[in-house]
Amino acid sequence: MAGLRQRLAGVGLRLRNRHVAVDIREDALYWALSTPRRDGLRLHSWGRLPHTPGESIVDLLARLAGERFARGARFEIALRSADLKHRRLDVPPITRRESGKVARRRVEEFAREFSDDVVVDFVRRPGSPVDALWLCAAPTVVPIELQAVCDVLDASVHRMTSHHLALAQLARLLPPPPEGEVTALFDLDPDAGVCVFCDDKGWVFSRLIPLKFAGDRGARRDTGDAVPLAQPSDLADRIATELERTFRYLDSELRLGRVSRLLLSGDDPGLAGLATQLVPTLQTEVALLSEAIEHGPAANLEPGAATAVGAALAWDAQGGNLLPGQARMRRRQHETRRRMLTAAIATATTVALLGGATFLQARWLGRQLAELEESWHATTVQRGRAGESQRARQYAATTSAALAEFDQPAPPWTGLVETLGRLAPPNLAVSALTVVRAEEGWRLELSIEARADNLSDAVATVADFARELGDCPLVAVSEVSREGSRQVEAPGDTRTLVRFRVLGQLAQEDRSARTASPGGRQHG
Repeated sequence: MAGLRQRLAGVGLRLRNRHVAVDIREDALYWALSTPRRDGLRLHSWGRLPHTPGESIVDLLARLAGERFARGARFEIALRSADLKHRRLDVPPITRRESGKVARRRVEEFAREFSDDVVVDFVRRPGSPVDALWLCAAPTVVPIELQAVCDVLDASVHRMTSHHLALAQLARLLPPPPEGEVTALFDLDPDAGVCVFCDDKGWVFSRLIPLKFAGDRGARRDTGDAVPLAQPSDLADRIATELERTFRYLDSELRLGRVSRLLLSGDDPGLAGLATQLVPTLQTEVALLSEAIEHGPAANLEPGAATAVGAALAWDAQGGNLLPGQARMRRRQHETRRRMLTAAIATATTVALLGGATFLQARWLGRQLAELEESWHATTVQRGRAGESQRARQYAATTSAALAEFDQPAPPWTGLVETLGRLAPPNLAVSALTVVRAEEGWRLELSIEARADNLSDAVATVADFARELGDCPLVAVSEVSREGSRQVEAPGDTRTLVRFRVLGQLAQEDRSARTASPGGRQHG
């Protein structure tokens, strides 16, 4: 089984936009690899990294980040907290644009319900029309364990997702419950259990049930011995009683439906025995989560990997992000630098290819010109026809003009690319770059896009950029015009995208400086 997971992880190496979901348990770290698709993230493989004696969480995370499948991936962290809040909105079928407006308005209302500082975001089902939205909120203060995750992985942390919503997303792998009923998933931790209820669409309700287990649970990590779940009658009865009360409240008070079955998960070898003890009290089907998933990469899933695999099955590759503002800003800066570097590499490659093609074409024209001159002389001597000689001379003159055109100085590509990369601010992107030869030299045309909170900020950004560009000796800016603008919506944010066109003139390249020797003399 381990070999199969490694082969599947190797397949993920060839996939773009890899996401690695991480869940830190008491005894191990679980991960799940997925990639975005139109219907949400798609699971490829999962695995478990056990704690070794004397190993800290930081060491364990560094070991995960060094794995081949995790290099360059976007990490998603499952957030476990007693202060998580959720709400589901069932809306009539509407478009994604309309659902975004509804969700952002409800997010603002949801955030005003809390007295403390919170991070609020929303998740929606993929496709259109949209009929279900989920709001989630968490404190801005990150737990110590997850702060260590952010410190080790830094800008690679793409999203921090709710533990409850991650469990509910496992419903994508389960057969839907009968109409009017719900499926319950109970995830067991050393001191508490989380019971999540979901229907055919996803999360509907969840509850954190505080629990205390007998025995020294800390001995497992230090010695590696598997200490099974303590199952005295009072503890099993308490779990059964709390679940029964929750089931009854869900059906009679919330009117969300009867629980058709209960699936257990958690990093503990005593779950099978607990499932047997819960059946008489709950009077419903009780089984391990691994027994309910029979096909796909999650088949034979370890109960402890449930949260990581659920986080890797998110409906949306962007939504439901509870990452604090400072960490989210570091991630955006990292993404901006990565996009700028990619654009610079692509531009340099294009320039190199164009330069190589120009050189080869000039050599071909030179050979054609030599052959044409030989043919013209032979034709003149042999035939002596004035008309044919005149046509040959005209053809040779045309070819010579074309060769002279290619022998003209090349545009200063290197200086231009370096200047644009140095002057462009993070919220300004060059979408098109055109350099054409004119009688007065090289004519420059730039198509740029500025992203800002409003139109005036975008205009000011482009004006500053054009002024700094015109101050460079390489470029003389002659005209700046605005071509249009539109609103760009992102989860929790709306920006104005304005398109501009900048016209100017490039300085001619100095050929004498190019042919001069180090001593100042020029080659004859």
